[in-house]
Amino acid sequence: MIGNTDFYQSVELSDRLAVNGARPVVYIKREDQNDGYTFKSRAIQSELERLSGVESPVVLAAITDGNLGYAGALLCSAYTDRKFASIVDKGMPERTKRLLRRSGSYVVETDHNDHQMSSSEVVELVRHRVPAGTRVVPVGNIDADGSGYKTLAKELYNDGVRRDWTVCLPVGGGELLYNLVAGFEEIGEVPRFLAGTTSRNVFGEKKPGEFSGDDKLAAPFALLHDAVVEKIKRYGIPIVTPTYGQREEEFLYMKSRGIRTSRTSATALAAARQFKFSDGQNVAFINTGYEPEETQSFARNLVRYAAGLLAVSMLVPIDVHNNFTTNKMIEIHRTTAEYMRNWDKSEILLKPERAMIKAFAEYTGGSEEKTVGILDRQILNNDAIERDIYKNNPS
Repeated sequence: MIGNTDFYQSVELSDRLAVNGARPVVYIKREDQNDGYTFKSRAIQSELERLSGVESPVVLAAITDGNLGYAGALLCSAYTDRKFASIVDKGMPERTKRLLRRSGSYVVETDHNDHQMSSSEVVELVRHRVPAGTRVVPVGNIDADGSGYKTLAKELYNDGVRRDWTVCLPVGGGELLYNLVAGFEEIGEVPRFLAGTTSRNVFGEKKPGEFSGDDKLAAPFALLHDAVVEKIKRYGIPIVTPTYGQREEEFLYMKSRGIRTSRTSATALAAARQFKFSDGQNVAFINTGYEPEETQSFARNLVRYAAGLLAVSMLVPIDVHNNFTTNKMIEIHRTTAEYMRNWDKSEILLKPERAMIKAFAEYTGGSEEKTVGILDRQILNNDAIERDIYKNNPS
């Protein structure tokens, strides 16, 4: 599911932002609930819908520090001829690159932090890594018309956010801030904004000696720079630059309160803690996303792909398997994937093999007890499963 994410009052965050008896009323918007775990899924879905009439295979390509790549790969997996390519800096942590590959994304490494890459450079980098005949679509200026991100403004307005509210969010390339403001402008009810970023961001305050290897807001360039600056000046939007230590403190705090979040989202909370709100002031905090742990990323993809494709090749008798057409295999893949979207996520993450059994048994009308015996013998080796799932992705 993408969009219509939960919006509710958070007593914990209200207490967190209280200063000298002045306690704001804080609401949280849970963008981590989108498929792909991030607000960026809204823009990717919009782009995929725009390309729905294109018959040739398509690879969406974008420069990313992680979340855009996870979301892109996950959403593209719903299509048989759509893939995502993540262009990353060579200095990206190996763990993040490994997560991107396991999510189903092509990973193309380059020294992109030394200049602002053009769309043509993006296409040239990626087209040599994808099959011949594939159309490469650069989405660096993703959601240029705001059709994806502006839905968030509409939802916040429908949830009661008005001009006397303050909306807190992190700022990287500025696309979300720009389109949120533009969305409220179209509605005719622009609230106040408070943005948090890091010292390695083009909009941030430079702080000598500040460094973190896990900074997804680091952005020396921004395609929408001038347009974002215009919005910042027009509405007097404060851009606060907390330290990495302050960001880490808020990240750990939100995790301890059961909020599925990321250090990027925590930057906005760290910024808000440096801002004095009036007593009873309404504040909307946008939890922009969640970066999955490596084990969860692997389990989710193991279930989504293995349940459809490996079930056919490993659990169906060979004489029956030979009669399966490609379209039939795709149908099974999509059907089992749909089952998985509706299950309790704890079952998928903690018991991926059991989830696979359930998916296959439900589709075929068989019993889980009969299926589990075959499964125990054939797919105890997760390394073999991983090779089958990701064998078409570049290493």
